[in-house]
Amino acid sequence: MESFKNLIHDFGKQLNVIGIKPDEQGYIALSVDSQTIHLQYDEEREDITVFTRLTEIEPNRLADICLMILGANILWQGTKGATFSVEPIRKMVLLANRQALSFFNVSRLNDWLEEFLNIAQYWNERLIVANAGGSLIPALGNTSNYLYNDKMKGNKYADHGAD
Repeated sequence: MESFKNLIHDFGKQLNVIGIKPDEQGYIALSVDSQTIHLQYDEEREDITVFTRLTEIEPNRLADICLMILGANILWQGTKGATFSVEPIRKMVLLANRQALSFFNVSRLNDWLEEFLNIAQYWNERLIVANAGGSLIPALGNTSNYLYNDKMKGNKYADHGAD
């Protein structure tokens, strides 16, 4: 737990946020650009989980949107390693990722969280459009349409050819 606390402390210093620290259970919430992200340290596994809530799915779009985000989960190519889930009662979409604590220094934590926030922002905007009846899949049959943006091109996990 001390390594995680020190990492968060040093991360806060880099951001000029004094006194940032997780609670006794290794949890901390951060608000960045109106998006709240949650970090949870698992002492037994020695890893950090980051997650955020995106938007609730409209009941009349539930099946279609669930298929869209499941498509993005395929080999994590539409989420750059993160995973979607849906709360069963509220139909709230969550995005989460996990990484070993040993992977991190302050710079890597910053990069990881920045990438996660960018993915969350992209998908939140896309979910809002889909909820309003907008496009779910730009072109059927091409898995590259699940990619979160063109920056993913060249990513070793991305499949840009339609099978």
